Amino acid sequence: MPDNKGQLDEIYEKLKSLEPLGSRAVLRRALAIVATQINELAADRILPLCEPFPDDRGPTSRREDGKLALPAAYAEMRSEDRRRSIMLDPEEALASQLADFYSDRLDVLEVRHTSTGFNALLKNAHYRAVDLLRARGHLINVLTVSELSREETISSLRSLAYILETRSSKTTKQPVFPDVGLLGREICHSVGVQAGSTQWRNNGTRLEQQFRDVFSCIDEDACCENAAYTKHGDWRWELVWEDTGDSSKPPPTNPPPFQQHPWENRCPVFPSPVVGTVASDWGWRTINGQTDFHAGIDIAVPVGTQVLAPVGGEIVHINRTSPGAETGVIVRTGSTIRQYWHVDPDASLHIGDNINAGAVLGLTANYPQPHLHFAQYNPPNGDWTKKSDSNSLNPCP
Repeated sequence: MPDNKGQLDEIYEKLKSLEPLGSRAVLRRALAIVATQINELAADRILPLCEPFPDDRGPTSRREDGKLALPAAYAEMRSEDRRRSIMLDPEEALASQLADFYSDRLDVLEVRHTSTGFNALLKNAHYRAVDLLRARGHLINVLTVSELSREETISSLRSLAYILETRSSKTTKQPVFPDVGLLGREICHSVGVQAGSTQWRNNGTRLEQQFRDVFSCIDEDACCENAAYTKHGDWRWELVWEDTGDSSKPPPTNPPPFQQHPWENRCPVFPSPVVGTVASDWGWRTINGQTDFHAGIDIAVPVGTQVLAPVGGEIVHINRTSPGAETGVIVRTGSTIRQYWHVDPDASLHIGDNINAGAVLGLTANYPQPHLHFAQYNPPNGDWTKKSDSNSLNPCP
């Protein structure tokens, strides 16, 4: 053990020089060894060589050059060992442990979790730990080797070796690998979202569009400054519009032509079997280049096909005077009305009649491109005169 204050200070400075290379724990343990040696020797011989504690400042005394005297450093180390912090923020707690792991305070870090969002938590905690260590000047670099190619990993390790060598020396050295940049983890910040192509699905009732995130990134280097560059995330499809039957929310673009398909008679408006085709569905469509809300289903069938009432109710309206156009019948069931248009009403029907399900309402009229327009509404108080697109319902969901 040295016998003079200068040698003790030299030992202390050498121990303190270990700090940038990775861990306060190394420094603390080394100081503990020195303190043990001090205690084993005659205190009256060693301690006078150290800076005494001024009575008015306590054990955190610093010398005039601003550095801790050896007893004060030992007292600080003891104080730190006897202090514990409890972090209630999971991300902050994990970041603290990661910082200890990255700075070599821990040999093994075991993380136990039950959180479904752990990956995002770990990512954010990692960034916080890296930022914390960089702010303290302890971190050389953290390599995510699984994300690097073999060449990038070798380049990073070479650069790390150079940084270790230059930090360990008190003299300035020329770079061993002057042309090799550190290819470590990159830091990216979201700067926007880029829109891509669109596609219609479900026969023009769902509009989806491609999007991808745009990031401004920079390599998180310890040795050099790099200009920011742009990176993009993967393309993803997102729903931007869906036909919910809301006549106040038209699609942002014209829906594609409707793909006709066979009528399955799930809502039995015709006798079975029937050969019919759904020519236009309920909801938004494109007519003559313009978006149009269609408050019903058009089912193409031959002229003279019987039309049946799938649900019983009261006949509240009959139109026999507009051949081929809005001729037809309206039946009210509770507060709901069902409309059967382009139909020649049966001669036996009268307003106020109550009919049962399956009753014959009439025959499809001689109309250009003959079809049944089948619609359903929920107007105020069941008043058929107040039916509108806004209270239209899918007649056969």
